[in-house]
Amino acid sequence: MKKSDRKDRKAEPRAAAGAATGRDGGKTRKRRRAAAETAGLEPVVAGATADQASKPARSVQAGMTGAEALASFLRAGAAEYDRQRALVLETADPEPTHKARVALRRMRAILGGFAPILSQDGLKSLQRDLRQAFRAFGPLRDADVRAEEFADTPAADAHRAAAAALRDELRARLSDPAAQTLTAQLDTRLADPRFWRKGGAGRRLGDAPAQVAGQRAMHEAWTAMLAFGDDLSALSIEDRHEFRKDAKSMRYLSEAFRPLWPGDPAKGFLSRMTKLQDALGIMNDIAGFRAHAEAQAGDDADAETTDDAAPHLPDDLDARESAAAKAAQKGWDRLRDKGPWWAGSAAG
Repeated sequence: MKKSDRKDRKAEPRAAAGAATGRDGGKTRKRRRAAAETAGLEPVVAGATADQASKPARSVQAGMTGAEALASFLRAGAAEYDRQRALVLETADPEPTHKARVALRRMRAILGGFAPILSQDGLKSLQRDLRQAFRAFGPLRDADVRAEEFADTPAADAHRAAAAALRDELRARLSDPAAQTLTAQLDTRLADPRFWRKGGAGRRLGDAPAQVAGQRAMHEAWTAMLAFGDDLSALSIEDRHEFRKDAKSMRYLSEAFRPLWPGDPAKGFLSRMTKLQDALGIMNDIAGFRAHAEAQAGDDADAETTDDAAPHLPDDLDARESAAAKAAQKGWDRLRDKGPWWAGSAAG
């Protein structure tokens, strides 16, 4: 490292915090903007277009440190969440609810991958806030899925009403005038030197090129998936759900770091991952339908019910679940055959 670089780092309490908040000087910002344009990437800003928001954030570029990449990823995710949150308040369309959860899940995956460069208190605090926000959208998302699944059944009106009631509850919670945007909350954290780990291996990883942190995070996520074994049918419903969550983390990390590797080696891996996740998603929805029906049956156990009022499940549910299980196993076999895509050299 050049002496001038060391002096620049000492000039700020935390180099990454300065980069994240724009306190690193006009010349540096211009260099980064020029580098983004050269790489064909749009710099992430709060006013990104709707088209940009619909795609995974491509906010990393060659030359970034791990800490700079983390700040960029998190800010992109927070901006996307805030956009979808605003739409939840304005429309009954279920998509913004889903997309808000996806944005939060991406942030949580990225945060977990970069855990070593953050202070323990900073990591736990942000993890807690993201988890709470994610869970707030869960009941409505589940209700929206059921309303769509049972749209042509005798239970359609009841499912639509349940979703509408949960949407009203979520809107009341999100419209709290005292609540800050997630972007504003995140900016405060990124600017606080206490958010970052100050020394040792964590500091070195934060100062190293972003691809170093990326390789570490993806290897850890891949190992977590492999730990579930080869046979998905041997997993309990709970373990399968955990496997599905780990698969999502693996996908989000791959999409995040994909631009750093020339030749797009992630393409085949992500194609197979998408098929695996689609099948796991079907199985997860079916498990949710059954659990909801069982809960309803328990609530009505002491009441007189007619056939029309009884919990309703589609007749083809078993066949759909079996087909999804076969597709998931095939997807997992093919993904393991493909193996890690990030072993090659990344862009400098």
